[in-house]
Amino acid sequence: MIYSHTTTQFIPEGPLSMGMESVYYSNDIEKTLSWFSTTLGWLTRIELKDDDQTIVYASAYTVPYQQFISPADMQPKIKVHILQGTPRKDMVSIIPTTKLEKLVALANKNSKEKISIQKAYNGNLYANLTTIDGSILTFYQEASHKDL
Repeated sequence: MIYSHTTTQFIPEGPLSMGMESVYYSNDIEKTLSWFSTTLGWLTRIELKDDDQTIVYASAYTVPYQQFISPADMQPKIKVHILQGTPRKDMVSIIPTTKLEKLVALANKNSKEKISIQKAYNGNLYANLTTIDGSILTFYQEASHKDL
């Protein structure tokens, strides 16, 4: 956790968010883990199995901070907690990214679904990706000042 020791109206003193986490439901967690790994290149881990060895909790996440070579390449850590249950068939998470073009190119290379980058009214860029379970992940990149 990073702490800010500067108090302004924009940056509160105390802990600052370094990423986001969300909850995702799947009827077939093993299939979902494979999708996150293959389509997005994320790391995955089985966290818990029940007495019948059925996966009931797993996680998918981006590469940790320490894997980046320079601060300019840093991206917020993203972690998705995958639980056994009926998947939602609408948007389940809005995920910040710093390299949206690379993410879209990777997803388009590894998925049957082709996605494209769109521009929101505020200049931010975003892309919606439908998962193997029919849930929608929205990835966004904040507009730079030169784009506004």
